[in-house]
Amino acid sequence: VLSKLILNRTRLHVGHELLFGTEQRNNLRYTDALNAVFAETESYLTDRLSARVGVRAEHSSLLGRANIAPRLALGYSTGTNGLLSV
Repeated sequence: VLSKLILNRTRLHVGHELLFGTEQRNNLRYTDALNAVFAETESYLTDRLSARVGVRAEHSSLLGRANIAPRLALGYSTGTNGLLSV
């Protein structure tokens, strides 16, 4: 994951994942290579309120399909060790 501060209170995260998995069920063996890339911004709107907005694209060799998924999260700090997020 690469991260860079792009605005005063906003950081951009970009990355790539490559996951390999094998599973055996009912005498059949399944192997998958999951290839994914993502980009996400993390913005501190106030000292207690933060937002994450991003997108993730992935491809499964087992399914032979690609998928694009948007990401959105809001967080509110309740104190030193507390965080509510949606």
